[in-house]
Amino acid sequence: LSLLRRGVQGEIAGIGAAIALAFLMASLIPPLGATEEIAQRAHPTVLDLVVAFCSGVAGTLSMTAGLSAIAVGVMIAVSLVPPAAVIGVGIASADWSLIGGAGLLLISNIFAIHLAATLTFMIKKVRVTGWRRQRAAKMTLRWGMITSVAAILMLSIPLVQTTWLSIQRRGNERIVRQVLTRHPELGEIRRVSVIAISGRPRFAVEVYAQEPPSPEILRLVKDDLRQRLGEAPDLTLTVDSARVL
Repeated sequence: LSLLRRGVQGEIAGIGAAIALAFLMASLIPPLGATEEIAQRAHPTVLDLVVAFCSGVAGTLSMTAGLSAIAVGVMIAVSLVPPAAVIGVGIASADWSLIGGAGLLLISNIFAIHLAATLTFMIKKVRVTGWRRQRAAKMTLRWGMITSVAAILMLSIPLVQTTWLSIQRRGNERIVRQVLTRHPELGEIRRVSVIAISGRPRFAVEVYAQEPPSPEILRLVKDDLRQRLGEAPDLTLTVDSARVL
């Protein structure tokens, strides 16, 4: 139990330090907007849970085999530090969507790593010395596994929802890009962002062009999007005449 207590304390301290450092950096540096990496952590999917579980298995195998602790560092860097940093950025910008999404990812990854470590210890038949300590360890592993499985099952509900929304978001983004490429007079496509997919679809498009497109071209684009999406979208087009090399 003392080892478990020290582990929990160390994990809380490490995650707290990552959140605090990210908050400090985000407060000092002028806001540049949410990057693709930040957006991904704010919209976790089931795949993130699988990645955390696999990293937990790899890190635990590294520890039980007496290999380098690099795998453990990679496990932490991949699964825990990024969502913790996004939480700090969200706190600095008072963005509850970032805090909520990254918080869901962080908690899910913690339980996934814990479950992976517990199963790996059981499969590898890791034992402690002394029958009293063995009994306490068995009890801890059993309840730890039950808690992790129950938590993952509950957290899988919002993760499945965000996974489905992510699939829809990427599908709509692909449709918008296909429609825009059929209208080269709009200019060079720089970025397509899906703002909302529930209700009326909303998209933000940034293009490079010497002059704004005519209302007739915009009407044709919206008509094509309505045919592909099944309903009229809300399209925001930003035209930039400065080429970024």
